[in-house]
Amino acid sequence: MVINAIIMTDALGVEYVNPVPPEVLSAFRRGLVYSKGIREKSHYALLVALRCLFSDDLGVELVARFGNAMNLREEADYGLTFSEAGAIEAIETAEALLKRAKDILKV
Repeated sequence: MVINAIIMTDALGVEYVNPVPPEVLSAFRRGLVYSKGIREKSHYALLVALRCLFSDDLGVELVARFGNAMNLREEADYGLTFSEAGAIEAIETAEALLKRAKDILKV
């Protein structure tokens, strides 16, 4: 799977991929929560909903990785701190969560 990425440049001029482009997060995380008839009001509420409703289906480790990916995205967007390693981890997490979400939602 190929994820369209947002390229950002750090203070030293090195380019990295924004850890998780917002459209990637929106595409699958909300689908799971919406499937339960819930509309979250914040990113944190979304993470709590995933923990409460899907920890058994997704696995505790993947939900924790998703929380970390959300933190990486926020740091990149608001704190302008990011790294190649963080970008790779976040993209791998997004791919794993997308695969599991598709299985759970049967799409």
